[in-house]
Amino acid sequence: MGHISAPLDFVPLDRTPWTHRFDDPKRSYRTLYCAQHRETCFLEVFYSQRPDLIAIKELAASHGCSFDEARQQAGKVSLDEILTRSIAPARIEIESGDVLDIEDLALRSKLELEHLDSLVAKKLKELDLSLLRSGDRALTRKIGRSLFEKGASGVAYGSHVDNCLCIALFEGRARLIPDGEPQPLKDVLDELRASLEKIGLTLPS
Repeated sequence: MGHISAPLDFVPLDRTPWTHRFDDPKRSYRTLYCAQHRETCFLEVFYSQRPDLIAIKELAASHGCSFDEARQQAGKVSLDEILTRSIAPARIEIESGDVLDIEDLALRSKLELEHLDSLVAKKLKELDLSLLRSGDRALTRKIGRSLFEKGASGVAYGSHVDNCLCIALFEGRARLIPDGEPQPLKDVLDELRASLEKIGLTLPS
């Protein structure tokens, strides 16, 4: 899922935030994110807009309304987010290297040793799945860079939202090829609404 003008393309350099899970910390190549299931795409893209429980309770108290009413008010997705995005089926084309499963135990064990100093500096005892999926992305970006330097074309990992397969592709090593027609999000509102309701988000009426 991406911008409606080119949903399968890498984000233009001047709009690349370099803040996602496996983005290059040195900013020399871009990373393109995709998922096996449509719902995972919806959840991954919009999850950051989910209001936290403390904010909802404070909103309910200040407005004198119920928790559910405050949740609906705080968790509305903007219309612009809907109108500017589309979802598109695709297949991965590998140009060089392999997509590595970063959650594979053997690979994790190797990475744990390679990044021992970083883990110790953070007072972490191991490189476990919770760390790979956490909001602290400095280490995962560093790991992604090290895998790129070893020739990997991308990283496979589980979504922190629904545990389903996601893949981060490295620019120059892999890309997405269209495998069907893209659909603007405004044309799949019922499907989108059903997915977002699971994480407490609502769509504009």
